[in-house]
Amino acid sequence: MNDVLRKLEIFKEIRLYKAKLHALDYMDIKNANALARGVELPYDPVEIDALKQPIRDKINALRAELEARSNDDIQRY
Repeated sequence: MNDVLRKLEIFKEIRLYKAKLHALDYMDIKNANALARGVELPYDPVEIDALKQPIRDKINALRAELEARSNDDIQRY
C-alpha cells in the first residue's frame, strides 16, 4: 500500500477507535452521576476499564506506526 494511503488509513482507524472510547466515556459519566446522587452504579467500572484498555492499546499502536512512518520520511531526505 502506498505510504500516504496507509497514513490516511491510520488516521481513519484512530478516529474510529476514539469514537468507541467516547461511547464508553458515556458509561463513566453515568456512573459519576449515580455516584454523586448516592445511587447504585449502572455500569461496572472494572468492566468499562477492561473494554477501554484494548482500544487505548490499539490507538497507541497506530500512533507508533504513524510516528515510525513519519520518521522514515524524515530520514529519507
